[in-house]
Amino acid sequence: MAGRPHSLGRKKVTMTANAAVAIVKARLAKEAFVRDVPEGTDIGVDLYCESVHKHEPFLHFWVQVKSREMTTKNGKARLKIKPDGSQASWNFGAKDLQYWSRQPVPVFVFLVPPEGHLFASFLYVVDLTEWLISGGGDAWLKGNGRYKVIGSHIRYDANGPGNLAAFVHDRMPKAYAKLRIRDGVSSFVPVVDEGRYTRVSMYGYRAPYYARVIDQIRRTCSSTLTDLAAYNGQLPRPIAPNKPITRDQIMDFLGKWLALFYSALPWNEQHWEDYRTFGHLEWCRGNPAKAREWYHRAKSTIESDPKVNKSELGWQWAIKGLDELIRQCNDMTGGGPQEPP
Repeated sequence: MAGRPHSLGRKKVTMTANAAVAIVKARLAKEAFVRDVPEGTDIGVDLYCESVHKHEPFLHFWVQVKSREMTTKNGKARLKIKPDGSQASWNFGAKDLQYWSRQPVPVFVFLVPPEGHLFASFLYVVDLTEWLISGGGDAWLKGNGRYKVIGSHIRYDANGPGNLAAFVHDRMPKAYAKLRIRDGVSSFVPVVDEGRYTRVSMYGYRAPYYARVIDQIRRTCSSTLTDLAAYNGQLPRPIAPNKPITRDQIMDFLGKWLALFYSALPWNEQHWEDYRTFGHLEWCRGNPAKAREWYHRAKSTIESDPKVNKSELGWQWAIKGLDELIRQCNDMTGGGPQEPP
């Protein structure tokens, strides 16, 4: 019988948590499809949600629900609400934050005050995407902290009409655009009608991610040039039908941007795939001798990189591909396997 009080306490906590999830689910269900995470698969998410726009499913997002003044092992309250009810906060575990930060969709934590609380009619929402990219979250996750107190970013009246419409159709789509900034990608806030003239961009977040932005530009130029090298003459789908742009014009333009990464910025990084791309560019310009130099440089970059396991099949294929490109250059120039100067 000694374990009975503990069992009852745990049952009370579970029932309270279930009630909190039901409250959030009922409110969100007016604006989105909401699916419960199957019992027994506790992954740190309570609800899988999908927004609805003009009766069409649109964007996915995840929701975790926290309720009661739950405490940590040392007895400290994990849910705190300011005396004026303006904000609530939760003491999150590092493992949960690490897990949520890796997800490809926005994750939001709904803090639900306990029954009978002065502000029990409000729902407090922690926008984890906002915390990650503008609240120091990325930097904190790289440290050794075990717990992190994060305050709610928004508050909704659970009894108000349409109280979560702005969250589902405005805040959540903007979180999608913010998530991509972490990878250095600048994109519009997603909408169903992508052909509309007016689109919304998120500003004020990119400065700390300048290195990722630059690297994204580099990789985009490099990979697009490689793709373009497979085309001949006119692009299959001109940007403007009345002003056709040739493949060579686009390749020259992107080649100049890629060259800036190596000539105009204090970067010491070497990327073998970029050297291969410069080789493609010279080949398409009709300069097989110059192309061969770049292909040799790409190969030597792989072979001299101590972090590369050259026994892996992927790297073997990369080297084999470069050898074939060098052979083609030799056939065009009539020369042997010359090394770059």
